[in-house]
Amino acid sequence: MKRLLESLSSEELSITAELPLNGIQGVEDLRHCVAPLESLVHALHVSDTTGLTALAVSKLLLDANIDPVMQITAAGRSMREIEIDIQAALSMGINSLLLMKGNTALPGTVSARDMLSLTNQICQEERKRYLAGTIARVFKPMATWEPASLIEKTNAGATFIKTELCLNPDMLSAYMSHLVRAKIIWRAPVIATIGILTSLEQAMWVKKHVQGAVIPETVLRRLETAQDPEKEGIRIALETMETFSEIPGVAGICIQTPANALNIVDVIQQFLSNR
Repeated sequence: MKRLLESLSSEELSITAELPLNGIQGVEDLRHCVAPLESLVHALHVSDTTGLTALAVSKLLLDANIDPVMQITAAGRSMREIEIDIQAALSMGINSLLLMKGNTALPGTVSARDMLSLTNQICQEERKRYLAGTIARVFKPMATWEPASLIEKTNAGATFIKTELCLNPDMLSAYMSHLVRAKIIWRAPVIATIGILTSLEQAMWVKKHVQGAVIPETVLRRLETAQDPEKEGIRIALETMETFSEIPGVAGICIQTPANALNIVDVIQQFLSNR
């Protein structure tokens, strides 16, 4: 089984994916959904917003020979509850965690830095090799901008960074130059997230409702004028993946889709055949 931990420690490009699992009806349905990706990705990201628990889905992925990146969100939960989730994941062999604060409007929410510190402490005590990830929003920073928050999170124990969805190569390149300058990428490799958007309506919905999503007007126009928007969305994702993979500091690509999971297979296979 390919493991993200080993991949991010090497010079190869890490390839991960995030599937729409809200419609999953059971174990066999999940296995059928992820089977085509087993030999193509280093890991699958598991959100905790699905009908199944992230812990259960992550264990099922391990059993299916796929490395999970289990998301743990702090919103509405105590530090003790979060600690139990971390320990349970590690005991099952799940060694890649993505730690998120979640809904910041909820009072008393545990910070991402505290979650990272806790994970680091547990793994040090149990002598576990692990990845603890944090989220970053891509934007075009001013020349004097310093990634202070990400520096604090890496000091707290973040060992990789996953960006929010971005389909703007120029913006990501500008953003990454600051992370390279701050030498963050040597402590926490960056996985850039792209998306396969198969219609203008879908792209507009994601742009409006998905926090931090960067979808430029050029992408919207291409989807609007395409004779086959789904094929155009796949083409856009492939072009973006190829461009992102050449940006200094990008260690991996995560491909998301709100629709057909087989589109991810198509993009990865085309990407690998072109290299």
